[in-house]
Amino acid sequence: FKDEEGNNNEDFIKFIVNKNVDTVFICGLALDYCVKETALDAVKYFDMKTFVITDACCSTSLDGGMMANTAMLLEGGGMVTSAFLKNNVKI
Repeated sequence: FKDEEGNNNEDFIKFIVNKNVDTVFICGLALDYCVKETALDAVKYFDMKTFVITDACCSTSLDGGMMANTAMLLEGGGMVTSAFLKNNVKI
């Protein structure tokens, strides 16, 4: 989980480790940039169950979005919709 300059966000990392977070749901405006990199960090470095909320993201291009989805799936991430979360996830 890095900031916009590529540095580790140490406070956030400490928070999620201390709370024993093992599953994350990620969304955002730049699917093919920020969302993808955050999802890949969660899978690769923290071994978290990681899901991108597909209908709560937007990519800068169709090709970029397809490549981002492929990269995330190849690393073990998953895709869900907001409707799935509403009907299946209890907080």
